[in-house]
Amino acid sequence: RAGTAGRSRRSPDRRIKNDGTLKIQGTASNPVVFTSIHDDTVGGDTNGNTDATNPTINDWIGIQSSTGSITATQLKVRYANSISSSSGSVDIANSDLPNTSWSSYQDGALLRLVNNTVNGTIRADQRANVSGNITIEDNQVQAGDNDEGITVYTDSDRTSALLILKNNTVTGGDRSYDIHAQRFTPSNLTGNTAVGSK
Repeated sequence: RAGTAGRSRRSPDRRIKNDGTLKIQGTASNPVVFTSIHDDTVGGDTNGNTDATNPTINDWIGIQSSTGSITATQLKVRYANSISSSSGSVDIANSDLPNTSWSSYQDGALLRLVNNTVNGTIRADQRANVSGNITIEDNQVQAGDNDEGITVYTDSDRTSALLILKNNTVTGGDRSYDIHAQRFTPSNLTGNTAVGSK
């Protein structure tokens, strides 16, 4: 629901786990925020220690989905390790994912990431015999120093997925784009830029 804020205690085991249908619907003025319990900028000082502890990346795991689906708009995920899916559908748009790496090992259906800000890596690895498309479009990606910005792998012998990779900007990183996909057309691979990568 728009304006919802959720916070997780610092722990390598804390996560939002989804095996059903997860729908997150925020608005530009009232986004849905998932963050660390040490992030006092959301909901105040709920752990009651003023500024004795500060939030850091990997304070909690993030959002994980195996067979379920994730649909989100106007979502903010802070100080987590990743958002990941192992076999379900993922559709995230107009969201801000600071201090979060995005991993998606797509064995099931569609992957759609449109108009997001991502601090980390977008990974799409699709090897199953499926027909869902991979759409990565209009994203701003800030890659880590030794990481890729956007990496895509599809197994041409096992998937008929069509790759759409358009108008993304990757800043930093060791390699901006690492693409291994056979099913695409040149018109679906346009407008991608890299800034300051090694």
